[in-house]
Amino acid sequence: MKMLREILASSSRPIFLVSVTATEPYIHRLPVELLQQIFLSIVNSAPGYPSIFSCGFFTISTNVASPPLVLTRVCHHWRNVAHSTAGVWSRIQVVLPGEVRSFGSFLPHFLQCWLARSVSSPLTLHIVNRAPCLNWTITAANSRILNILLSESKRWETVVMAMPLTCDWDLNFDTPQLRALECGAPDLKKFYAPNISRLYITTRRGYLASPTRLCIPFYKNLRHLHLRDAYVCALCSAITDFPRLETIVIDEIYSLNHVPSARSSSYSATLESMTLPLPFSRRWRQGFIDMFSLLDLPTSGS
Repeated sequence: MKMLREILASSSRPIFLVSVTATEPYIHRLPVELLQQIFLSIVNSAPGYPSIFSCGFFTISTNVASPPLVLTRVCHHWRNVAHSTAGVWSRIQVVLPGEVRSFGSFLPHFLQCWLARSVSSPLTLHIVNRAPCLNWTITAANSRILNILLSESKRWETVVMAMPLTCDWDLNFDTPQLRALECGAPDLKKFYAPNISRLYITTRRGYLASPTRLCIPFYKNLRHLHLRDAYVCALCSAITDFPRLETIVIDEIYSLNHVPSARSSSYSATLESMTLPLPFSRRWRQGFIDMFSLLDLPTSGS
């Protein structure tokens, strides 16, 4: 009931009650517009995104126990409403089938039908590979799944790529609508994303090209940057390289005991928030303090 009250209060469109007979089940008495909002709320709050496949290392099957598929199994009316609500099909987790070398036509067709039901809605994708090895080879089965997703890349709006550190794929992603991306540093060069505003790099420092600069393409609209870790000099170059940066988060900073001398400070007129870890060692505390001599942040709020 609390969810219903919140949806009714936040709805910008009038919701009309439907006429029902006294014997009609309560489940059919909800207005279609309200039912659609409930479905969207369920899908958007699903942990780990709605997952289309259930995968073991050597097995793969459809996952009918997660939304929105589970909603289509309640009754004929709910199935029709779910099928006609594009937004519930625009958010999806795809777990790649590990060492499954091949499968029939049903699973690719199932994924294509899922994406078709999202019509032209922007897509939020969580692409996961749970292979235990670092060096991952794309099987024919993986390639079929990736090619289907790639055919819709111009609709990608938010993408999380949980992949092994290295893989042998030779793919490029044309993603003009992409706004938010989470991936490893080696995969950044695969994306054409001129409108990206939020970026999270999950790779550790050993995979950056240089401790003094981040291996990030120039994204003129980048406003929010999250790094798993970085050198002090990389932090300074990020602030300089992205003039519209508003927030930066770094989980771990390196070389605090070797902060370079400040020849020219890194200036930002737009940075509002900078979240950094406190040094755990006393010998790094002075380096942490000295780091701020490299930064000119007159508008920083935190």
